[in-house]
Amino acid sequence: MANHVWTRTIINSDKEEVHSKLLEWYGEIKQHHDVKGVVEPIFGKDWDYDINLIGSKWIVIEDSTLGDAPDTEINFCSAWSPPIEFMEEFTATLVAIDDTVTVEFTGDEESDDFWFAGYGSKNGFHWGEDEDGPERPFEEECEEDGTDYDELIDEFYDECWSIQSNILSMCKKKVEENDKDN
Repeated sequence: MANHVWTRTIINSDKEEVHSKLLEWYGEIKQHHDVKGVVEPIFGKDWDYDINLIGSKWIVIEDSTLGDAPDTEINFCSAWSPPIEFMEEFTATLVAIDDTVTVEFTGDEESDDFWFAGYGSKNGFHWGEDEDGPERPFEEECEEDGTDYDELIDEFYDECWSIQSNILSMCKKKVEENDKDN
């Protein structure tokens, strides 16, 4: 089975049209594994299954809060790698609806091999990745070592969040620099 990669996405727009469109696209997805239902609104009904267009083996929606301005949240789940190509096209599709929309995302992979984040707006799209994150503590090892698992796992998640936040800040800065250059 493929390793799962989670891409937690926040779409920010004051225009109700953006959130209504996301609700229209993804509000009726009944099956957890509806790859076609996730991809078609972005690439069209004639989309031919192409991993290179998504950036991962498949992509589905795991959960969401759709339809609420100013922020809609979608947690995408993909296989093996971040769905960067999908996220870039997703952002471009939303920018075509509202040129003030922003899309930001953070993500990780279930075996803790990498953490990533990205940001997009009318000024561009940028993402980054870190493969040198912290080592996950395991409860059994902590019991053997006499260390406090709860404390160590909290520190682990804090460090992971810090990595993702730093990457996201760098991505926002890169995209904002594009705005200043234009």
